[in-house]
Amino acid sequence: MTESVVIRWQLRDSLVGYMLRDPGFEVVATGGASFDPAVGVTLPA
Repeated sequence: MTESVVIRWQLRDSLVGYMLRDPGFEVVATGGASFDPAVGVTLPA
């Protein structure tokens, strides 16, 4: 049996706020990774 492992890395609210104030801010995630301002970074491991 193979277990799925996910790493979640929550970012500080101040950093997320800073990034979101930039009108050109864009996140590109690959390999199953994702970014959500409310959740942070999610990485499959």
